[in-house]
Amino acid sequence: MSKRRYLLLLSALLLSSCAQGSYRQYFGNMELVSFSLPYSEIDEKAIVSDDWKEAVEEERRQEIQNTPSSSSTHSHVVPRDPVLEKTYYAEIFVLSTQTQLDAFFSLESLSFMEEDRKEYGFMPQDIFYVVVISQIPEGYESFKRENVQSTDEDGNMVIISDNFYSFANRPEINYFFIDLRHAPDRKEHVFSFLFEVPRQYLENISETTIRPIYSWGKK
Repeated sequence: MSKRRYLLLLSALLLSSCAQGSYRQYFGNMELVSFSLPYSEIDEKAIVSDDWKEAVEEERRQEIQNTPSSSSTHSHVVPRDPVLEKTYYAEIFVLSTQTQLDAFFSLESLSFMEEDRKEYGFMPQDIFYVVVISQIPEGYESFKRENVQSTDEDGNMVIISDNFYSFANRPEINYFFIDLRHAPDRKEHVFSFLFEVPRQYLENISETTIRPIYSWGKK
């Protein structure tokens, strides 16, 4: 069994367990892919970032307070990063048919490595794809957080990416966390993600139900 199919099977086992009352329903394993659109053309959905901004400012506040020159009687003003005051966007594609997949690969502005076309150019019967192509601010970079281990209802170990999920009592809203970290030398750029989601969840997932959220550290 290929590694890809093995991970998909593990994900399906976990999702079956989640559907029976778990607090969160996770949607499998995330892959980093080469899909890219021109930065200026990405304008479909604003990325929620208020919590991210607050976390960055709190980190800077702690750094200032821990410097040797800091004093409990001295008031420090936390410098604000003008980058954080902008609005950033993501393009979201929910691809569930071969026709949709072919149209995606045929987008005039889309660029990608040929390896990704070979890997994801055919639509399997048991899953569909969720692709998020995101703007990344200057001075930051995105990354793939480590997968986490969990167990299914039979006690078997399963592996998931825990940054794409819905709450069990609100399956119509899907949260997609885009992890960011400081990278002072990086210019604004584009980063993309792909999830293989079991087809049983297709009725609850669409371009309009997914909320992209910048995450400073793991959520």
